[in-house]
Amino acid sequence: MSYYVVLQVQVYKEIDVIKAGGIEIRGLKATQISRRKLAQDAVIEEHTFVAHCDRAKVSLNEAIRLSAQLVLEDHQIIKVEAIELVEDIDVELEYLSSSLLLEAFGDLPLIQMNVTLLTSSNRFKPEDLPQNFSIKNFEKSPLDNKVLIAAGFNLLTKLVSLERLLPFVRDGGYLLTREKCDLTDYKKHLQQYELNVILEKRTDKELIVLLKKKVSIRERTVVYISNDNFSWLENLKSLLNDENNLDKNNRIIIVGEKNFECGLLGFINCLRKEPGGEYVRGVLVQDEKAPKFSLQDPFYLEQLQKDMTINVLRPDKTWGSYRHLKLPQPEPKLVQTAHVCQTVHAKFYLANGGLNAVTKLPFRILFYIHCIILQKFYIFTGSRKFKYILLDRKQFIYCVSS
Repeated sequence: MSYYVVLQVQVYKEIDVIKAGGIEIRGLKATQISRRKLAQDAVIEEHTFVAHCDRAKVSLNEAIRLSAQLVLEDHQIIKVEAIELVEDIDVELEYLSSSLLLEAFGDLPLIQMNVTLLTSSNRFKPEDLPQNFSIKNFEKSPLDNKVLIAAGFNLLTKLVSLERLLPFVRDGGYLLTREKCDLTDYKKHLQQYELNVILEKRTDKELIVLLKKKVSIRERTVVYISNDNFSWLENLKSLLNDENNLDKNNRIIIVGEKNFECGLLGFINCLRKEPGGEYVRGVLVQDEKAPKFSLQDPFYLEQLQKDMTINVLRPDKTWGSYRHLKLPQPEPKLVQTAHVCQTVHAKFYLANGGLNAVTKLPFRILFYIHCIILQKFYIFTGSRKFKYILLDRKQFIYCVSS
């Protein structure tokens, strides 16, 4: 049987004591906490599937943003080092790939980015450069450390530029190149320079290609997950706890297939933050007609050789992943409106001290019907019951439709 115990609370203002039962509080003070101001504007995004190599037309900003998210998902670090080779191309500072990368990483919490522009010292004015940008002529002063991202223009047609940048990219690092739209036969160079294509998108004028340095994988272990049977969980635990499996040349492949709601994506994101999580990779098959996953199948093996953290398969053999894309800015649009002129009889109670009696007044009303003032329309037509309208803090108008 459930019952409530009522405790009497006594407040002694003179001695600043609050007492209830066996509890006594002395000197209680309340302090209003001011709302913390945001350091930056809120980023409004949508989480949606994006195909990686479909050459779909997107904006330059979106293509660079996709590249930034793919890079950071693969290397979970806070400080990102990048370089960009600027040679004879005529481009403004704000349209450089590194400037757009800086903007994309700036929307992610805690991420800091340093950029080195490899160009002549008089190419850009120092006062125009952001604080974390620097200029170097690497023929005279080579870079001290290897970087995660190297960007450039027409690297797949100017192979000399590609060869100059590659030594400065760390193992498993990325190359971001902006090519001409008519570029087609470039994959013949990938085997020579040990590169994999990660992303292909195009804009009105350019083809954006994200490349990754090949990583040598010696052994892959597959774990199939299921929401109906959790026996796989103990197997996964043993793999992550076995130091022999946690090697930079070994990978644990977690596969979810025939179940689109298996929670694999969130599970992978959590595992990546655990010790040994950097060797975990995920394959989510969202195609009911796809062949069963197998390491012997060349279709799956080709994708796994790219060594991406998340691999989502959609119909028509489309590989991609789920990404955060900025929502477009809302644009003002004209909407249809109507106006009504109607005689209304209503009873008003005026609570401002002017009238104490009930007054019945006939009057004509001209108003516009719009979604924003729909409540007012209900009030004057009497199609909705209501109690009062708040004009200000001191004056109320009570209105009852007749």
